[in-house]
Amino acid sequence: MNPGDAAKLVAVLKGAYPRQQVTADTVKTYAHFLGDIDWDLGEAAVLRHIGTNQYWPSIAEIRKAVAEMVNPLPSAEEAWEEVYQALGQPGGEVGRPTFTRPEIDRAVTAVGWRHLLLSDNLMMDRIQFVRAYEAIRGKVQEQVNLTGIAAARGLRQLGGELVKALPAKGGAG
Repeated sequence: MNPGDAAKLVAVLKGAYPRQQVTADTVKTYAHFLGDIDWDLGEAAVLRHIGTNQYWPSIAEIRKAVAEMVNPLPSAEEAWEEVYQALGQPGGEVGRPTFTRPEIDRAVTAVGWRHLLLSDNLMMDRIQFVRAYEAIRGKVQEQVNLTGIAAARGLRQLGGELVKALPAKGGAG
């Protein structure tokens, strides 16, 4: 995003939060720290924030929202549901299942698959899993936020180019 795009985002925010004081320094700071974000992602993050928050967003909040869009991870409840379903599958004692996300697998490792299988306190196991998963999820999203947004933008562009290169459905090739 170029400085003009960042200024547009700040203008949208100013319209949504008219009591917020916005200076030229505010615009420069937001432009500097949001410069590696695509316009579409930045706009989506700002619009989502406006729709769900009553206060002006910090740069960190916008970057966090973008990171979540770039690398969407299941909520802790969704992740636990996957683990809970796996616990109920026959043969769980024989082999550990493969989970849909490595972050879920890491949280299961932190709690212990065998412990989960043999436990008689599912409520406490859920609490331990959720704590482990949220910590892992937070670290992953922070890493994307700090270093991965520009890389994810490149991957998204590359993905678009690859899709364009694919033959049309039903066509020869």
